[in-house]
Amino acid sequence: MIPELVELTDAPWKVLPEGIHSATLEETRVRFAINDVRRTLFGGFLEAVVKLADARCLLVFLNGSYVTEKPYPNDYDVCWSPDGINENRLEPIFWEPGLRDQQKIRFMGEFFPSTTIVNETGQTFVDFFQNEKTTGRKKGIVEINLETDPMLSGN
Repeated sequence: MIPELVELTDAPWKVLPEGIHSATLEETRVRFAINDVRRTLFGGFLEAVVKLADARCLLVFLNGSYVTEKPYPNDYDVCWSPDGINENRLEPIFWEPGLRDQQKIRFMGEFFPSTTIVNETGQTFVDFFQNEKTTGRKKGIVEINLETDPMLSGN
């Protein structure tokens, strides 16, 4: 379940409360795809998530202004768990850091392996995503289990 957004002093938008909040793709769509811009972004996110699920990715973590109250976010950020991934089925666009621009063009968001270390912080992406970028204070992210999600039951 996705909790209500909360004020974070000095942050530009309300954010998810601290922690990792489990949700389904449908719950995420209902909660955040609330206008044309957000629906378009969700479409790109869903296209990418289907590809990740096809490669046996089990978990994704959704972040960025998409999971805030910002009315018209430019994109979203995702980190995905490499545990159990079938590397032969995963497109290079998800692995190669040099292809981030192509990710944004194709899926309208950026994707990172969750266990990769963010150079400037020494944190993994899944931990780094839980920091509000303006204030550095803790905030929440959305976790989606691709293995059990009803929207992906055909995968």
